[in-house]
Amino acid sequence: MTANQDPVGIALIGVGAMHGQDSGQLARQTLEAQGHQIIHSIHIKDASLQIKGELALLSQNSSCQAILIHGGTELSLRTSAYDTAERLLEKRLEGFGQILRQLCFQEYGSKAVHVRAAAGLCKGRLLMIVPSDVPTLKLALDQLIGPELNTLAKQLKRL
Repeated sequence: MTANQDPVGIALIGVGAMHGQDSGQLARQTLEAQGHQIIHSIHIKDASLQIKGELALLSQNSSCQAILIHGGTELSLRTSAYDTAERLLEKRLEGFGQILRQLCFQEYGSKAVHVRAAAGLCKGRLLMIVPSDVPTLKLALDQLIGPELNTLAKQLKRL
């Protein structure tokens, strides 16, 4: 972050398996190192009602500008985080998932086809959902979210 950029208040929601705690630590450390403020951090079950409840609470928090959901993106009948969050997006950043898959393809090859990610506007907040596996999350934080978070937060202020 450059000197003229304000820190973004961001909430972290880890979803699903407990290995998500490692990804939660990575997200916290990376975003704080980029100069952002973690205003809320929680790990929840992959349950649609819990996800909706967290998002509703965070939409009432004036210091929350962005929300990062990590986990719950696997293609499985048991996972619902990605589908729940994606349906709640009022406006989508159409290229977000495609760019993350491209970054993953450059790193892992065809395994990138399994990467599900989305971002957009949800209740006045930037909502991003990405996989919780550490290598993919690190790519997302370092090469996609980190470089664009301030610009996206500024755009939200104009709405």
